[in-house]
Amino acid sequence: MNNNIKDVFLIILASLFFGVCRVFFLEDIAFIKQPTKLISDDELVNMQLDGPKVVTISQCKEMFDQKSAFFIDARDSLLYDEGHILGAINIHFESNDDDQILSRLEGVEENNFLIIYCSGGDCDLSEELGNHLFEYLGYTNILLYEGGFPEWKENGYEVNSRK
Repeated sequence: MNNNIKDVFLIILASLFFGVCRVFFLEDIAFIKQPTKLISDDELVNMQLDGPKVVTISQCKEMFDQKSAFFIDARDSLLYDEGHILGAINIHFESNDDDQILSRLEGVEENNFLIIYCSGGDCDLSEELGNHLFEYLGYTNILLYEGGFPEWKENGYEVNSRK
């Protein structure tokens, strides 16, 4: 019985040791989830991003007015149909596979800016979709608009709406 306790203790200790080594040396496991970095206006000019970046409502509005980005609504189709940013396409990440996502993005170059939004607040659909597009589908200029459709609408910006 005493040997069994020692064996369990040694297994736990070894697991902790290897886990800590992976976090600090291999860096393939994040110890603490890092927030997505907010991008500056200067970084938006002629650059390829190293991962999805957060943009402000003013940056989104400027890119919307200049038609320099594609807007993607990551909410489900019912919310999208109720209202969305004018010209945005709907890609609900949780209900689409890669082939469906790519068909929705047909004609969009991999280096075009994609601004992805959802319902703001605690909604993380835009971040999940953005990370997937960046990591697995080769899109390099992913921007995340965390204020989402509610903030856009509250500011009186252009929307498509049934109401």
